[in-house]
Amino acid sequence: SKATELDPGFARAWSSLAAAHITLPAYADEPARENYDLAVEYAQKALAMDPSIAEAHAVIADVLRIDRSWSEAYKHYRTALELEPTNSTGHLWFAEHLLSVGHATRALEHLEIALDLDPYNPGVHAVMHNAYTQLRDFDNAINYAESAGELGQPAAVFWLAMAEVDAGLFEAAKSRLRAYPDTSDPAHPVYRYVAARESGNLEEYVVLLETGNPPPQFRIEMLATVGRVSDAIEFAKTMPMRGNSWNAMWEIGIPELYAHPGFAEILESAGIISHWDEIGWPERCSRDGGQITCR
Repeated sequence: SKATELDPGFARAWSSLAAAHITLPAYADEPARENYDLAVEYAQKALAMDPSIAEAHAVIADVLRIDRSWSEAYKHYRTALELEPTNSTGHLWFAEHLLSVGHATRALEHLEIALDLDPYNPGVHAVMHNAYTQLRDFDNAINYAESAGELGQPAAVFWLAMAEVDAGLFEAAKSRLRAYPDTSDPAHPVYRYVAARESGNLEEYVVLLETGNPPPQFRIEMLATVGRVSDAIEFAKTMPMRGNSWNAMWEIGIPELYAHPGFAEILESAGIISHWDEIGWPERCSRDGGQITCR
């Protein structure tokens, strides 16, 4: 902000300030909506002075993605990459957009470019973990969660534990959770969730659903696991499901959830199907006449 005060006509300073506001809520206890609105305001100021600043287009795209304005977000991401194809952050944020709409394979292509351009960025490693989780490649998901932690991503211990759970490495996951301040208590819902998955005890899932107040993604997964897929769908319909939530939704590995007709309804209401009609459909979903199926 000091640079914009010293030179209010310095477009790149406004763009950098916009980028700071879009990322701030992820790293500090700051109000998301207020920061996103400021990010858009400052990015638009930058573009009014210099429409060729890729970073400003990427910031606007990221807020549009969060707000599920998929098509407009996609256009701004593409503009950003056309203006600056060697910008690692542009490829990273576009990959997050693609992951939000189920395009994990395409996302991985951009993440590999981002990794080549900026190999020590913990955010790139973290999103690589997300992409491989969507693709059910748990070896790579574990590797990138681990490297994200080594590079300083504070939440990576939790992500690594969840990747180990998906890979069936329950003891390793529980050990990590015991060392993670937020989940060190074995009575914590996430720790109990891991224990329930390890035991395969569906009754424990039901108890946890009723008493443990698990995080939304886990609640959806647990409802589907105990055969209550319709309840999982109905719960998902009550969630705000902003852009960031969709990345987690695609990581749930239960085919019955994606095959349920209600899942297609959620996709439709979120505007994802119309976006696929514009950019192409992901490998995991298809439409045959009026029937939409995902896996």
